[in-house]
Amino acid sequence: MALTTACSEQDERQPNGSSRGRRLGAGARVPVTPTFIGTVIDDKYEIVGEVGRGGMSVVWLARDVRLEKMWAVKEVKPNDGGERGRLLRQAIVDEANFMKRLDHPAIPRVVDIIDTGAELYVVMDYVNGRPLSRVLAQRGRPFPQEEVASWGVQLCDVLEYLHGFVSPEGERRQIIYRDLKPANVMLRDDNQVRLIDFGVSWERTGGSNNDGKVVGTPGYAAPEQIPSGSGIARLGEDVVIDGRADIYALGATLYSLVSGHVPKLAKGKEGGQVVSFDMRPIRAWNPALSEGLEHVIEKATQLDPAQRYQTVAEMRYDLEHYERLTRAYRAVQEAKVTGFRRRLIATFGCMVCGVMCLGLSAFARASSYESLMREASIASVESSDERSASLAERLYVRAIEADPSKVEPFEALINKVYELDGVFDGGEEERWNELFRRYEHSLRPNAGYARLCFDAGVCYLCFYGASDGEGHGAPLGQGALVSAGKARSWFERVEAACDVRGQEAESVASFEVDFDKGAQDIDDADVRAAHVYLQIAAFNDLKQRAAREGKAAGEAYRSFWNALRKAVDMSSLYIEGVRLRLYQIAFEALAADDVLDGVYRVALEDDRVDESRDEAQELLEAIEGHINGEEMRLFAEAPSNQDVYGPMYRQVANNLDLARRNIVRTFENPVARTDRSSSQRREIP
Repeated sequence: MALTTACSEQDERQPNGSSRGRRLGAGARVPVTPTFIGTVIDDKYEIVGEVGRGGMSVVWLARDVRLEKMWAVKEVKPNDGGERGRLLRQAIVDEANFMKRLDHPAIPRVVDIIDTGAELYVVMDYVNGRPLSRVLAQRGRPFPQEEVASWGVQLCDVLEYLHGFVSPEGERRQIIYRDLKPANVMLRDDNQVRLIDFGVSWERTGGSNNDGKVVGTPGYAAPEQIPSGSGIARLGEDVVIDGRADIYALGATLYSLVSGHVPKLAKGKEGGQVVSFDMRPIRAWNPALSEGLEHVIEKATQLDPAQRYQTVAEMRYDLEHYERLTRAYRAVQEAKVTGFRRRLIATFGCMVCGVMCLGLSAFARASSYESLMREASIASVESSDERSASLAERLYVRAIEADPSKVEPFEALINKVYELDGVFDGGEEERWNELFRRYEHSLRPNAGYARLCFDAGVCYLCFYGASDGEGHGAPLGQGALVSAGKARSWFERVEAACDVRGQEAESVASFEVDFDKGAQDIDDADVRAAHVYLQIAAFNDLKQRAAREGKAAGEAYRSFWNALRKAVDMSSLYIEGVRLRLYQIAFEALAADDVLDGVYRVALEDDRVDESRDEAQELLEAIEGHINGEEMRLFAEAPSNQDVYGPMYRQVANNLDLARRNIVRTFENPVARTDRSSSQRREIP
């Protein structure tokens, strides 16, 4: 029985005992006798009932006689001197010490470890609930998709905490859970879930790809955790186990909960047992299920890690908005827009036909482009929720419909509506993309088209996924870098409109590209900036494509690294908000193990490790200089900026040592230096 199964529902069975009131204190040397109801452990925890038992352990429900609080107490049976008993005892102590460092409301706390010499007790939070696997079996049917999506979002929150874990010493030590499944998720009466059993969790530090262990539950574990074939005792050094393994397991867990189908043991061709898990699309089992939820689960459970969600934050966002991922939702939105346009045309037709009424002049003014633009400029930009457009946004959209060839209302949406609060959210993005796709053909001939695309790209680069001051948005890690990928298509439009040429081999280091703006009204500096930003935005996509095609991603890392340094170098040309986001992206690249490890491996391949290390240190010094400057501090702390730019500023300012330590760890990796000395060259993962 794993440590945190102490949180499972109470079992009414109770062991027999010869007497009551037995007291066990830490360090006591007493004869080995059974613990029973009434036993008081360490003069503090009174056993009041049994929760469950396994082969070598029992979990009790205990009352704190001082605080009148209920705890779960796991008792490990006395070691009989055998190796199995010793290993179990040590594993439980290790897990308990590991969990004492965790602090998340959905993870039961370990508060005490008591070793009497004869018995070992671990005291932890008591969760009054049942494993989802048991609830599913007892129901005999799947759970409603709304509940499953809600539990998925809660589990995403736990995994985000683990994947972005920072130790008490301030070191980022990503924790991979590795055994997510319904049996390890406790459902409480208030419909909240708790994650239990951290027995096979692994702290991913430095450049390690894995710890060699083949662990997890077949059917729920990612394919890379449990390779196919027989007799595989250890993982190869090149097998990468990271947060994407937990994303797969979460997708498989949600699949079981919403479809009712779970992995089963079947007889293999050679007589052994194999796991059978028929993971058809969930709507094959129940056509009434959401197309959007089906999409989320299918993306999470791709066999190739590069084709899954790359971060839990991405999966969480889609789970929170899964209804928007359906064709039906888009059809409804399009029908609303079409209906509005038809009503507008019909009304305009009535006006042209000469219907005279007192409101005719007012309607004519409101329908004109100039009047709509004036009204929009003074209208409220506040909306009731993410899904609703503000009055200003609706008026700018009407101005666009009045004259789709004009770029000004599009620019106003970006600069005066979407960027105003410093957060470009999912609802705004959806409405913007739908509007732009509909009218892009009318905008292309406009001289301001390239400038509009540049501004849209900067909006994505700087504000998509930014924190809103309430704890939402990208966590410490690579959130800003992932969000930056959304800007790629906009900077590509800038380059296409300005006929950018020769941007590859000749200019990859200098970024002094050739281009012909033609009639496009955009500054030369912005065209060059768009090229630099494009290399940053395209990084994750290019890296993943290389992985899918089985190629090295060296060129993606080279372009990204040079662009990152160039972007920070030229940041003084832009407003404070853009500059701060660029510093955040650069900081995350330096603080992220996998990104900096990729940069290091490219440097190893190019035989310029020392130069690359110096570049990393110089980049960090540049970020530190800009962040610690009085101008940037005053900007971030200004009352109007505290909610959006304050968290972004503090993330960088308060964690520069993480990046500094990561640079040292990466460029002093003894394994990699051994590879270098033997002239081996490994491909970028």
